[in-house]
Amino acid sequence: AYMGANNFYRLTLQNGRTDGDEANDKKNAPNNPDQRIQSDIKLVSAIFEDFFVPFFATFAGGVGYFSVLYRISPAMTWVCLRYSLLAVLLAAVCFGRRLAQLNYEKEEREADFRVSLVRVREHAEALAFYGGRREGDALLGNFEKVFEVCKRLVGWSTLWYSFRGLFVSQTYVVSVY
Repeated sequence: AYMGANNFYRLTLQNGRTDGDEANDKKNAPNNPDQRIQSDIKLVSAIFEDFFVPFFATFAGGVGYFSVLYRISPAMTWVCLRYSLLAVLLAAVCFGRRLAQLNYEKEEREADFRVSLVRVREHAEALAFYGGRREGDALLGNFEKVFEVCKRLVGWSTLWYSFRGLFVSQTYVVSVY
């Protein structure tokens, strides 16, 4: 739909406005590279915060749990600690590396897709005049690459959450005995 009927050209002539609201155009659409970079930095800081805050909260809860468990049964504390370390090691080896690779690949594919969109926008007049079929195919191809990586990422994330759920449920069973 974006490449069809020269819609990309009409949007360029409207400076990206699709709703006719000229006042909101400049503040809502990240048209400049510096805005896109700022948006990416904001995303990285949000990911950083979303990782470390739960990590430290979980670590503090684990220390509290193990200190109480150690007062009850030192032997059980060592069993649970070994079990937890085994779970972390398995998670890092089996899922961590693969999920990190897929997330990196996803970022690369999304960047390629953004570049394709920028190229279409920058050359909208020439593409509209000459047809721009090749650029449309390239844009669609880049989108399909993003979609394919996202499907693999969802599959591996589902496996990771299943694995995590299994170990968490087993932790409750072990702590009962």
